[in-house]
Parts: sequence; structure tokens; C-alpha cells
Amino acid sequence: MSIFQYGMGGISFPMFLLLGVVLVIPFWIILPRFNLPSWAAVAAIIPLGAVILLWLMAVKGMMEKGQR
Repeated sequence: MSIFQYGMGGISFPMFLLLGVVLVIPFWIILPRFNLPSWAAVAAIIPLGAVILLWLMAVKGMMEKGQR
């Protein structure tokens, strides 16, 4: 028996890794523009982590422009 036999709700492990890479790379590039560390992009692997990063970027962007 293999750990890949059971899957993750129909998504295989290689597909899960591909999805993680597709999410992390754009955050890795964009985060330094908002004065956030690039390594924080790893949090984008978890859906809630991606949402939190998006909120942080939105708030920092508004603060830099002086908007509320």
C-alpha cells in the first residue's frame, strides 16, 4: 500500500505540490514590494495563510497611500 493510494479528496500529492508552487511564487515576488519578508510566502500554501497575506498587503498599501 502506498500513501498516494488514498489521495487527498481526489487530489494527488504531485498535484498538491504543483498548486503550492503556483501559490507561493507570486507571493514571493509581490511581498517585498509591501515591505514584508519573502519567506512569509510559504504561508500561502495554507488557504487561510493566503487570505491573511492578501489582507496584510491591502492594509499596508492603504497605509502607504494615506487612505483609511
